[in-house]
Amino acid sequence: MKSSMKYIQKRQPPAQWTEFNDPNAWIDQDGNPMNWTYEHDIGHDLREILKRSLVDEQGGICGYTGLRISVEESHVEHIKPQNRCVNHEDVDYNNLIAAYPAGGCEFGARAKDGWYEENEFISPLHPNCEQAFLYYPDGDIAPRDPANNVAIRTINVLNLKCPAIKKMREGAIEALFERELTRQDVETFILTLDQRQEDTGFIPLCFVIKNILQSYMV
Repeated sequence: MKSSMKYIQKRQPPAQWTEFNDPNAWIDQDGNPMNWTYEHDIGHDLREILKRSLVDEQGGICGYTGLRISVEESHVEHIKPQNRCVNHEDVDYNNLIAAYPAGGCEFGARAKDGWYEENEFISPLHPNCEQAFLYYPDGDIAPRDPANNVAIRTINVLNLKCPAIKKMREGAIEALFERELTRQDVETFILTLDQRQEDTGFIPLCFVIKNILQSYMV
């Protein structure tokens, strides 16, 4: 059994974001380099272009929770928080993901807030992130390896055991078994979960569902 947050394969940033990050564009009238930041210098239009790129890159699911997101119902998350960034890391496309929700929330990115310890956190940008956690029929989550303290810390930091997200996972799992599944059904569905749908992206909580189905096959 294996799965967790879904691995995000970063693409090239949108051209407008690359232009924004061009140091040659940030020179004052005396020819000196200017400081620029995500918080103060990015405008609404560019922010929307950025968010749209991130949401599409992730197949329309949150980088931490796997819940459905859209440009309107998400926010730009800095994996390394803005208050910890140096040398323009806060505008580095590889430090940015789209996360649930647009407003307040007790789990995921909002729970993580300004916390950051690089070696104590499993990032969705890490190729092996999908190996780290297990899910159970009641929606609970646990580290695949009980001795994996980094996985335990990640669960706690993102508050992934909170009742709200646990109930959402449980609902998605229950929907799987509303009808009897044959082994062929399960094998076909597992393949579908790894595929990005043309119009909607990935199925929400696809990695949770996949984990449960893999357990079902054992």
